[in-house]
Amino acid sequence: MEKKKIEIIATAVLSLIFILAMANSLGVIRKKTGAAKAVSAQTAVVGAAQPAPQAERVMAAQENLQWVRCPFSGKAYSGEEVSSDLKLIGIIWDKLDPWAIINGRIVKPGASIGKNKVVEIREDRVILNNGMEDFVLLLGK
Repeated sequence: MEKKKIEIIATAVLSLIFILAMANSLGVIRKKTGAAKAVSAQTAVVGAAQPAPQAERVMAAQENLQWVRCPFSGKAYSGEEVSSDLKLIGIIWDKLDPWAIINGRIVKPGASIGKNKVVEIREDRVILNNGMEDFVLLLGK
């Protein structure tokens, strides 16, 4: 009989701890939700005014970002420069040490432009890799 009383008391104490932990976690969620509502209300008031020039620049920069997920590691990252934003301006061709000019930057094989890596430079094209696939920039296009 003594063992049964200990089991009942232990079960009651553990149940009480579990209930308090759940109540605490729900209270935190409610607090966060309330804070989120307050922030969104402040944003609505601020949004009614003219947006700041810096905010417009940030929003414009965010539109040019592309989110990419690596199929092997599962890591998500945003490409600083999307492949459509890259322009091959020129190639300085040398079999042993080729260089390319992309978006005004001089790069060589192995260099990075944003999240893109220069894989190979040929006489008329540059092959880059964005972390998932290779793509080609053609000279004059």
